[in-house]
Amino acid sequence: KPNFTRITLVDPDSLEIVGYEESPVPLYALEYNPDRDMFVAGISGKREFCFLDGDLNLIDDKTYRTVEFTDRYTKQDICADGNLLYFILWDGKHKDLEDFQNLVAIYDWNGEYRGALEFNLGPEEPESISILGGEIYAVVCNNREPAIYHFEPKVK
Repeated sequence: KPNFTRITLVDPDSLEIVGYEESPVPLYALEYNPDRDMFVAGISGKREFCFLDGDLNLIDDKTYRTVEFTDRYTKQDICADGNLLYFILWDGKHKDLEDFQNLVAIYDWNGEYRGALEFNLGPEEPESISILGGEIYAVVCNNREPAIYHFEPKVK
């Protein structure tokens, strides 16, 4: 069974495990912003996220509820830049419906919802998201092998 509070520390050069830390909340995703010395943490088993300081302490003992219209989606991953948080979501339970769309829900570092980006890569499940130079990349799992998609989504 997965341990949702255990964070594995890895040496960036050797990729060897150098230690472990415990998160104050169960995690499904974790993203660090070095300029803010903060983490954004997706809370496993809930439709919430929170902020942790650089030492993995919960900031202000506060969690943030994601917007309700995203409840139909499966939470997958988080990435962030200096201004915004990007939560990639999979609509797998509805992949046969006409309105099927995967989604990137966007929040700011105050926990406020800022909008959504829709994208449809077919029924494949997006597993992770990265922002590089303002461009969005998603790793998608399909029946053959993982694929990396670069996309320019429409703003909802």
